[in-house]
Formats: sequence, structure tokens, C-alpha cells
Amino acid sequence: MDKVLEYHDLKKYVPHRYPFLLIDRVLDYEINKSIKGIKNISPYEPYLKKGDRTFYPIGLIMESIGQLAGILFSLSSGNARSKKVLIGSFSDVSIKGQVTVGNQLYIEVNIIKAMDNSFIAEGRAQCAKEEVLSIKQLIVIIK
Repeated sequence: MDKVLEYHDLKKYVPHRYPFLLIDRVLDYEINKSIKGIKNISPYEPYLKKGDRTFYPIGLIMESIGQLAGILFSLSSGNARSKKVLIGSFSDVSIKGQVTVGNQLYIEVNIIKAMDNSFIAEGRAQCAKEEVLSIKQLIVIIK
């Protein structure tokens, strides 16, 4: 199986669509273990069009990590979009920098513990090889 998923492929795994789909490509994944993806930060993003905002919002970085975790669950379960994936909580979030327009956000999620209908993961986002945000614990619930 090809471990790269392009933007149009992601629609099989998450219900989100533009402008709410915050992952542009999955670069690699290992079932039940980890996933890596990217988000390109364009000046044409609708949430950047108000005023002179040039920074990608921190909340959307967290949402990008959550969406990538949801894609990993869908890939791991083999049931593309047959179940709802909800983010239960984020804890121990560390903000270390900002992401500006024109950059590429590199996102990684690793499963720490998998259970029947949920899993605990950790996630981080980098820009230009510098970590900008990390989440020590992300709880994903499957309904």
C-alpha cells in the first residue's frame, strides 16, 4: 500500500472539506502506531483574510493535529468514515513558536495506548525543523 495520501484521498477518511480540512497531505503512516502529514499555510486561507493577520492560529494547529489523529484511526480500523472520531481532550500543550504565511507545517502523531473505542496519542507540529507546538496527551474517542 502506498503510504502517501494526497488531499483528495483524505476525503475518504475524514468528513471535513475545504476550508475545514486542515491537512494537505499524509507523508507516511504506520497502522496503529504513527502518522506524519503537512499543512501548507497559504495567504488565501479564509481565516487569514481579515486584517493583517499573518500567523496561523494556534487553535488551528491543534485542530490539524487532531484531524491527523482521526485519519490515523480511520486507516488503522480499516473502516474509512464508518465511525465518528471525536477529540476528547488535549492536555499538556506547549506552544513554542508561531507559523507564518508561506510556511509548511509538518505534523506528527504517535499512539501511546490503544483501547477498544479510544486511544491516547501525542502530537507535535514543526515549521522549518523547529517545534512550534506539542501535545503530550490527546484523547481520541471512537463512536
